[in-house]
Parts: sequence; C-alpha cells; structure tokens
Amino acid sequence: DETSWRLFVDQDKSFAWIMSGAQSGDSVFLVGESRGKGNADKLLGENYDGLVVSDDYVAYRKLKKHQLCWAHLIRKFRDLAGSKELSEEQRKDCQEEYVKLCLIYDDVKQKRDPQNYSEFSQRLSQFAAIKSNDPLKTIRLKTALKKNISKYLTCLSDPKIPLTNNQAERSLRHLVLKRKISFGSLTKKTADNLAVLTSVLLSLKQRYQSDFFQEFLRV
Repeated sequence: DETSWRLFVDQDKSFAWIMSGAQSGDSVFLVGESRGKGNADKLLGENYDGLVVSDDYVAYRKLKKHQLCWAHLIRKFRDLAGSKELSEEQRKDCQEEYVKLCLIYDDVKQKRDPQNYSEFSQRLSQFAAIKSNDPLKTIRLKTALKKNISKYLTCLSDPKIPLTNNQAERSLRHLVLKRKISFGSLTKKTADNLAVLTSVLLSLKQRYQSDFFQEFLRV
C-alpha cells in the first residue's frame, strides 16, 4: 500500500510505501519516494516469487501473482450507494448492487476452493454487466472489475491468501499518525532513516506485541 508523504527540502510531495508479510507480520517501509511502480519492484526485490495482495493502483497491475483487495472494491460500491451526486432512483439501484457484491464476497470467503472458480467468475461477470440506467461511476467500476475478475479470485487457490490488504493498511496507519504530527520529513535522508526505524520497530511490535521494545534493545 502507499500514502502521501511530504519532503520539505528535497521536493514538495512524495509518497510512503509499505509491504507487510501476511504470515510473519514483518513490515518494510520506503519513505519519501515517488509514486511510480519502481517502488513496488524495490520492495519485492528481484527474486520475489510470492503473491501480492493490493488495491488496483496501476503500479501493481503487472505483478505475476496478484490478489486484488476485496475491501477496496466493496468500499467503492458502498460509497457510490450513498453518493449525493446521484438521483434517488440511481442510489437505490447502487444500494442493490452493493448488497449483491457483499453476498458474493461472503460466499467467496466460505467457499475457498479452486473448483468454485467457474461459479464465482460467472457471478462476477453477471454482476459487472452494465445496465442502461447505470451512472458513469458505476460503469467505470464495473468495467475495471470485469477486466480483473481473475485477480479477485486468486484467493480460491489457497485459503491462506488474504482477501484484503487490510494488514498493510493497518501497518501504514502508524505512519499516517506520525504525518499528522510532523507533517512529513525535512529531507530524503531523514525520510530514509525513518523508513529503517519504522520497519524495525513495527516488525518487532507485530512479532512480540507487549515486549517488542525489549526485543528492539536486543537488536
């Protein structure tokens, strides 16, 4: 996942990136970087052969083993269902679509088996079919979903694959809180130092919970 991060001296706007391990809980940060896809490659390394769970940001689209986050998809349809930009009739239609998507998601969670791929692929294809009364935002969401159905169903191949990237978002939240206090970093060097310290401390905290700081002192 990624979020904005300001460098006051080197450049006005940059980003902080995080990769968090689903099993280990370890987190690795890059702070004060661009928003380009090269940062995802830098986090993964040259020989990474695992699977990545992320939102549908363009920087992640060329990943070989990829599970798209269901939480992001569902939130987009939920927000659309409550949008004041739509007419009452359109909101009602979007609310019905949102409920349908939630039902599919619940079934995916309960039936994690490769044999169910065809069933869920068909259900998502039907859901993504554009209707004559769909507003433009719904059309865009459905078009993107239809292109990425296979990436939303990678999770069927292994029950250990998370359906969302919530863990990365939760880990990134610590950095977001710091941003609210400090507003960013002075230079790229201080941002790099922050990335190292945050990676070590948060990884230890996720591993050892209550006595993580003692583990830090041992390191």
